[in-house]
This record gives sequence, structure tokens and C-alpha cells, in this order.
Amino acid sequence: MPSLKVVVTSSLARNYRRRGRGDFVDAMAKHGVAARNVPRDGVIMLRQGLVRDYTQAGLLPTAEDAFNFSMWRGYLDDAYSAGPLEMCRSAGAEIAFIHTSGHASPADLRAFTSTMNAKVVVPVHGVNWDEEADGFGTVRRLADGETFEIP
Repeated sequence: MPSLKVVVTSSLARNYRRRGRGDFVDAMAKHGVAARNVPRDGVIMLRQGLVRDYTQAGLLPTAEDAFNFSMWRGYLDDAYSAGPLEMCRSAGAEIAFIHTSGHASPADLRAFTSTMNAKVVVPVHGVNWDEEADGFGTVRRLADGETFEIP
């Protein structure tokens, strides 16, 4: 998918290089975009650890933007986790709460992939995929750092 890019921030690159994973940063940079070059209609992941990089790059939320808090709402009790949401709310961005990550039951995940008519399921994390793979169709497990091309 040529329009899908990885946003490579200076903090992300520094963090991975410090861990000896400069090869990962270099591979992502070939298919990525610097925060300062994200198109105005781009979709980004925003978490507190990225706010400084995005702010320095001039990538700030506006009233024309939308923000989806995709995690368990209990995390909003923590100011660190709630920071990006409040940053977007203060800018007048549209706010939505659609839980898309973590702790969904296998039955809920099966229903979701069935509804989406998924051609392939690529688990991002989880430990029970081998035991719970029935009913998902094609499951493609990736090793850390492994590239997957979207058909």
C-alpha cells in the first residue's frame, strides 16, 4: 500500500539506535516520513511520548482534526495517558472513543474479523494465538521487525 508510511520521529530513532536497532530505523526510514512531512490529511498515532516530537515538527491538532482514544478508558485516570486526548480536545478536535486495542475476547475478535471479511489476520501482540486460531481464517504471525506487505 504505497500511501501507508511509518512516521519516524527523532525520539523514536534515537531510542531504537540506543538499543542497537539502527537497522530497524534505517528500514523504516526507507518507507517512512519525518513528522515535519506528514501530509495535512494524514493519520498518525499520538501518545504522550510523541507529543514533543510532533510539537517541534509543527504537527499540532486543530479543530479540523479527529482524535480516537482507542484504549481502555480507565487509562484516562492517569494524566500522562490523558495528555494527548486533552491536547486534541483543547484544540477543538472531534473526540471519539472506539476501543481497538487489547484484551478483547477471542469470540469478539472472531466476530470482528468475520464482519470485516478479513483476508488475513496479523496479530500485533498476544500469547494465545496458537490455541485460539480456529475461526480466524488465515493468521499470519510476524517475527519482531519482520516486514509484511499488504496485498
